[in-house]
Amino acid sequence: RNLGVPMRTDEAATLVSYGIADPFVIIGRYGSPNNHMLHSLLLWGSVQLFGMEPWAVRLPALVATLTVVPLIAIAATRTWGTMAGLVAATIWVSMPFTVELGTNARGYSMVIATTLVMIALLPALRRQRPGSGFLFVLVGVIGLVTVPVMAYPLGILYAGLFLGRWGSEGA
Repeated sequence: RNLGVPMRTDEAATLVSYGIADPFVIIGRYGSPNNHMLHSLLLWGSVQLFGMEPWAVRLPALVATLTVVPLIAIAATRTWGTMAGLVAATIWVSMPFTVELGTNARGYSMVIATTLVMIALLPALRRQRPGSGFLFVLVGVIGLVTVPVMAYPLGILYAGLFLGRWGSEGA
């Protein structure tokens, strides 16, 4: 229902600045406040494929928000158990904020998704599974490139690792 609502100011600014820009412009303007780089690249692709309809502009955010549902279940299940995964996914789906994230052409749901992937990787890091550290860093970089605000969850997760909270001896 919200996908057909006229675009908000921030969505229109993102579309005009990045959705119809050359991808090299998107990559070259990381510090710009409206450039959620990964989202902007996906927005550009969506606009190229489907045009500038509001639903097409919102498609990358919608898909990212929908992927958060299984990612929340996986991250919570791996960290706290099956019931926690089900409860967390149910809460996510029932929140009005979730609808807003999925129907606003921004990259915040992508930051949530990358954070959840990193949380889901914590047990593998604890068990020192090969490649888990590299994947953890890679997903963090992808999140940081998506939206600069990823620095906050990234900082918390790395601090937990370096302080031993989520390390091999941690909880």
